[in-house]
Amino acid sequence: VAGPLSLLAPGVGIVSGAPGGKTTTASGTSMAAPHVAGGLALLVPFVGRPFIAALPGVMRANGPRISDDRLCDDGRCERFSRLDVDSAANWLSSIRTMQSGGGSPSRDCQVEWRINGMQGESGLRATRTRCRDGDPACDSDDIEGQCSFRVQACFNVPDLRLVTCDPLQSVTAYHLLRPSLRSRNEADLQNAIRVLTSLPALPIEESGQCGTPFDFVVPAGMSRVLRLIVETPRGRDSDRFRFGCRR
Repeated sequence: VAGPLSLLAPGVGIVSGAPGGKTTTASGTSMAAPHVAGGLALLVPFVGRPFIAALPGVMRANGPRISDDRLCDDGRCERFSRLDVDSAANWLSSIRTMQSGGGSPSRDCQVEWRINGMQGESGLRATRTRCRDGDPACDSDDIEGQCSFRVQACFNVPDLRLVTCDPLQSVTAYHLLRPSLRSRNEADLQNAIRVLTSLPALPIEESGQCGTPFDFVVPAGMSRVLRLIVETPRGRDSDRFRFGCRR
């Protein structure tokens, strides 16, 4: 639980059962809590019993953020996630399209990846993909002479395909090895900037928290490598992908 409040749920004017087979209308956390418990129960089949403890984090990560005007400081107000079971269920359903990055199976759920062009054609542990310049299935731009792979990193993923991996870890550090911010190649430098600016702020305590999508650009006729290491108290998740762009 982060702070005094971790999740918003319906709790005002709720029609509830009452003694004697009657109903009553009530408000408060006693009305909101059953909504959260019921939502959690609906999500259990998506992950199974080993990952139930990760579900509250998934619910917080996938609920719309609501500002509380009563908790403001210098114009910035506290924001809390609202219960949205459909969004959480859709996110859990999308896990099967994510790539692990080829790290250790016992730590490979600390970061997983959505990469256009790899969904449905590669296995969980695929680490390379190729695209033909201009193919809309994998090239997200219309610029001739390059392929732009749309990429998104998600952290602490409750993934049943990696049953030995604990998604309830705190991500404490990132290490981007390739591309490098020290690169003299302008395209590689811009790729490095896009990767790093897409990642969430540290530490990451929630399950299922994703960074913003970014374009990983590869010149036509060439390939480029993305390698990111994620640190947790229990070790590293070292992921590596090779992207190729055909003319």
